[in-house]
Amino acid sequence: MKLLHIIQGSVGGTLEYLKLLIPRLKNLGYENKVICQNEICEELNTLSIETYKIEMSREISIKDDLISLMKILKVLKSYRPDICYLHSSKAGALGRLACFLTRTKCVYNPHGWSFAMQTGYINKLFYAFIEKSLSFLCSRIILISDAELSIAKNYHIAPENKLITIYNGIDIDKFSEALAVDRKTILNSNGKNIVIGMVGRLTEQKDPLMFVKISAEILKVIKNAKFILVGDGNLREKTLSLAKELGVSDNLILTGWVKDPESYIKAFDVAVLTSRWEGFGLVLAEYMAAGKPIVASNIDGIPYVITDKFDGLLATPGDVNDFVTKILSLINNKELSEQLTQNAKNTVRTKFSVDRVILEHAQLFNKISNDKLL
Repeated sequence: MKLLHIIQGSVGGTLEYLKLLIPRLKNLGYENKVICQNEICEELNTLSIETYKIEMSREISIKDDLISLMKILKVLKSYRPDICYLHSSKAGALGRLACFLTRTKCVYNPHGWSFAMQTGYINKLFYAFIEKSLSFLCSRIILISDAELSIAKNYHIAPENKLITIYNGIDIDKFSEALAVDRKTILNSNGKNIVIGMVGRLTEQKDPLMFVKISAEILKVIKNAKFILVGDGNLREKTLSLAKELGVSDNLILTGWVKDPESYIKAFDVAVLTSRWEGFGLVLAEYMAAGKPIVASNIDGIPYVITDKFDGLLATPGDVNDFVTKILSLINNKELSEQLTQNAKNTVRTKFSVDRVILEHAQLFNKISNDKLL
């Protein structure tokens, strides 16, 4: 079976999803090619995954979107895939239109609804209207959490028989067996420092500025604390500026994008996720597999991954004091930390293995291939 994946965006969780999915689907006999852009194409090429480079703007632009649509149509006509798998909102919109025009079966995975972001009421209604209008042009909509499914139902995005939940998954052994980076070299740590870290794009969604504010408060209590942000994004300079303003600069490391985030996670004493909205939060499963106690925002899909006070602690989004209190509780109560960590290891192996994700995708693709074209 020939699959064509279409993805818009940059380095982040959706790319990691594809890097797990495609090689394993190939092992099952699926042929995979990807329409993508910039660094995503470069990363996938290093895995010997064939790509077509097509730029897609995140914002709505009639001129740019038409150009992208025409290029996608050209690829569809030449490659003639059995199924297109569309990842993220813009790729989902352009891809569904292109598949409709070429009579190609497709499935769509929003990887977090665009209208669930913290945006204005009018924008929410507009994005939801687009999703609802385009839902008729695909065979299935894949949702990565029960939170996404609930949102889809609340907004009446599509008939329920068109919605299917396939929870995200990770390569558990990769994170559980990883070796930690040299804390002395990377963090200038003397071995006695408490290291608090977060992995994610430095964007509004992940709220790295919140992480800096938390760091400043913790430093008032724990003088030898070190903080690390693994990732990059458009808020990098603002993050550095705020760190300087709050006196955190000497204790904060921004790594940029790294090839081995699992090694950095292994160096954390406490793992944090300060997201303002989150469809799933794949990094939470990675924290779990690495055996790190977690404090994360109690929002959207996160409570479906982390059960509060069982395999992690949930804090009020945007509430610095709540995050600080819960991070300190993990540092000061080793018994609590170890219990949450052990429960998390059990949770990740039971619910978030990539092997389950591949099996469920294969079953879905085989079913769609036998369905009549819409």
